[in-house]
Amino acid sequence: MNKRLKLKRVNSKRELAHEIEYNIGKLAAIATRNAFNKALQSGNSVLIAENNFLYEILPNGTKNFIEELKSKNNRLKIKEIKLF
Repeated sequence: MNKRLKLKRVNSKRELAHEIEYNIGKLAAIATRNAFNKALQSGNSVLIAENNFLYEILPNGTKNFIEELKSKNNRLKIKEIKLF
């Protein structure tokens, strides 16, 4: 499922740069989601961090636990990015 981001019509390079900068987070999320899906479609597995745990996602959708993620001070915070 490829999602597209619609940018508003602009009249100058400056406005285009502003529009892209304004939407960079959305563009990055779409690119990440597309790369995730392409990797799985190519038969590769993907590692994801979720709630301070590392998982391997297999092309068939199976989610395998790998390990708990801990920092030296046990305060590692993983920010989740929703891919779906």
